[in-house]
Amino acid sequence: MFTRVHLLFIASLLCVGCVLLVSCGPSSRDGSRGDDDDGGSSCFTDVDCVEGEEYCRADDAAVSPEGQCAALEPAGGPCLWGSQCSGDLFCLKDGGSGEGTCRPAPSSCSNGPACNCDPMLEMCAAGGLSCDGSGDSVTLTCNNGPANGLGDDDDGDDDDATSDDDDASSDDDDATGGLDFDGLTFSMELTATQGAGGVTGIAASYTFSYWRDYTNQVTECNQVVSVEGTASFGSGILSGCNNCTGRIDLDENTRMDVSQSAARNAPCDAGGLTDAGANFGDAMLTTITNGGYGDFLTMGLIDGATLSSLGLDLAAAGGYSEADMTATWAEYGLTFTHAGYVANEVGSLSEGSGLDTVSAPAGPGSNWYGYWQLFLNATENTHGGTDLVGDYGGQAVWVIQFQQD
Repeated sequence: MFTRVHLLFIASLLCVGCVLLVSCGPSSRDGSRGDDDDGGSSCFTDVDCVEGEEYCRADDAAVSPEGQCAALEPAGGPCLWGSQCSGDLFCLKDGGSGEGTCRPAPSSCSNGPACNCDPMLEMCAAGGLSCDGSGDSVTLTCNNGPANGLGDDDDGDDDDATSDDDDASSDDDDATGGLDFDGLTFSMELTATQGAGGVTGIAASYTFSYWRDYTNQVTECNQVVSVEGTASFGSGILSGCNNCTGRIDLDENTRMDVSQSAARNAPCDAGGLTDAGANFGDAMLTTITNGGYGDFLTMGLIDGATLSSLGLDLAAAGGYSEADMTATWAEYGLTFTHAGYVANEVGSLSEGSGLDTVSAPAGPGSNWYGYWQLFLNATENTHGGTDLVGDYGGQAVWVIQFQQD
């Protein structure tokens, strides 16, 4: 069961228990469109790069998979997946941090990176591992960290030296216990299926990304929660949101944590999140009356055309207009379709984090505030109506940052 976290919003950078909402979009947080220093071409997935020579390195994985094609990593290079490593290397990851390095397979593996996972146990500290293999690409995740850390195994360097702080017990460089995060971001995928009687079924998957160090983009873990519901469309369909042209209603009883099978990297342990009182996947998809925050159970929708005609922005200070979002997502070959709104009601995380101070309402007097950008890939989904049909992606506009003294 979710242990409710009581949060206080204060516009101070040094407040205890403070939650700050900052905007988040498909570009890097510094406003750039990625690092072109390596001369790589723009990409969205690995298939956009030269097969066998490059992979797609995201500029800001918390925001978008869009990035630059980069050469496959050498031994000791950073990785999230074995497909990012060159030659016969595989990706050895720390399950706590989600970070990894490209490493040669142990000598006991006669088949290089295609080695059966069992001999790779020697690469991990006690506590088990998970091993994902596809063809010649292997990603090995050590639940309690690699036996000798994530260094490059060069005995002549300080990766495992006891004289520096890489393995010091006095700091948290290699800490595996407890949950440590200072930022929380949200994204989603959904499939809308039209059924009998005009009812549209919704199957959604929310990703809650917990950041150990949001500023430097160090992941703690990723939680994925699936949930089902329905969508309906028309004017005046959502109380308090007269401008909304649709709504999505999700059933809290259908939510299921699928992190271990669905998270792209560093899956969260649901039990650990609950024990820490920080299971936001459960909280955001549980009603307030049942002890949650409930923010993501109902989403108000305003289609792009209506948003434009009304001249609405999602940010209180201006920005995230229909024109802004259409242009931004077009840069990634995607089509902006709808703005998503959440209710800023007492007891919700939105209310507790001061959403109404940074987000714009869905019209004068509305208690529904801009939160989501919905988009589709027009090469796969050609639907162009104001309703939802087929597959969509969603990206939250806001990042929640937790700051302590």
